[in-house]
Amino acid sequence: MRVSIADRLTYIPRMRTSAAVSAIVLGFLPAASSASPSDVIANVGAPVYGTVSTTPGSELSRLDPVSLAAVGSAVPLGTFESPVRFSPDGSKLALISWQAGSASISVVDLQAMRRLWSVPLPAATGTTVVRWRDARSLVALVNRPAGLRAFSLDVRTTRIVPVATVPGGHLADCVYTYPVSAGRSAIVAQLATPARHLGPVRLVVIDSGRPRIITITRIQSGFAETTPADRMQRRPAVAIAGGRAFVVGRGDEPIARVDLRTLAISYVTAIPRLGPLRSRDSERLAASLGGDRLVVSGWDELPPKERDDAVVPTGAVLVNARSGATKQLDRDATGVWPTSTVVLARRDNGPIRAFAFDGSPRFTIDQPGVDSAISPLYDNGRFLYVPTDDGPRVYDLTSGTLLGRGASDVDTILSPADRNAAWSCS
Repeated sequence: MRVSIADRLTYIPRMRTSAAVSAIVLGFLPAASSASPSDVIANVGAPVYGTVSTTPGSELSRLDPVSLAAVGSAVPLGTFESPVRFSPDGSKLALISWQAGSASISVVDLQAMRRLWSVPLPAATGTTVVRWRDARSLVALVNRPAGLRAFSLDVRTTRIVPVATVPGGHLADCVYTYPVSAGRSAIVAQLATPARHLGPVRLVVIDSGRPRIITITRIQSGFAETTPADRMQRRPAVAIAGGRAFVVGRGDEPIARVDLRTLAISYVTAIPRLGPLRSRDSERLAASLGGDRLVVSGWDELPPKERDDAVVPTGAVLVNARSGATKQLDRDATGVWPTSTVVLARRDNGPIRAFAFDGSPRFTIDQPGVDSAISPLYDNGRFLYVPTDDGPRVYDLTSGTLLGRGASDVDTILSPADRNAAWSCS
């Protein structure tokens, strides 16, 4: 059984994070006071942090980028607390925690490895997503019965101010950011369709002033069911590049290109199409490679009467969202994972294949030790970290060479250079 993006939302913030400074290596780790693997490897990439299981809970630690051993002091974490996002300069990390149905936000100073403060969001909350708007403020998006609420939180004073309301709107999948000026970002979120209905994709843009809603009329989203045998699910992908959003649906739908400043929408048809022209269920994953270039993957489930093997991979495909031109990287892939230097094409119970951004093959990891194309990977611009049941494996991101394995108590690996954006939710 495949897991939908909506299902994954409950644990994506606990499993991975990315930064607004994606694809930039911020600096090198200093050598540890005692000998460690990173002492003898040049260019160990950006700093690496992780959540590490302890007794009785877990803690946030700085990690050696090669051995993944904890280095220095650690910050204890609450039972239901997880990291969400690095600040734009990578010096701080926002955390979210839950207690009796309400969310609290904390910020950790990563240089000193100490919690600066923790403040509760006002009143009881539903699904809550936190993003950095700039170096001095966070935005929390909260699903409430009456609609979506947005709050701004001043990092220096911890003052919380309501900034926007979307009556009747609720978060569907991921929440994105994009730069609107030097050092400041706006928020883009996909809104859910009414329960048990298919409907056009709707995006909401939250910056200054009233929220703006964009309706992508030619791409459907949602879930509809009349009987268990008569159901349809559409889970399109959204990718952000600069001031543009790209929306990718199933094979019979075009790719939408949205100017987030003017809200103008243009459409292009991928040639060849990205998947079959009809399917019962479809899911797409997409990430920007800069400009109008995307990498797309996913899968379709056909009606049972049409074929025995009902799940059809989209493959891993490079797409020019302006011209519609495509280039197939891996026809059997159902997942893609962009890093700062390569694109990783993934299959269930299969190898991880790495490609340069122009599509040329780089390396293959034949037995990565992970059985799902949607399980998280991590990187710091220099090394690739693949979680397995017996501890994360560490690979050279330029060659695919296995360098070692971290301890099994390392749950989550975080780096401000990790450009993965929770399925392009950066």
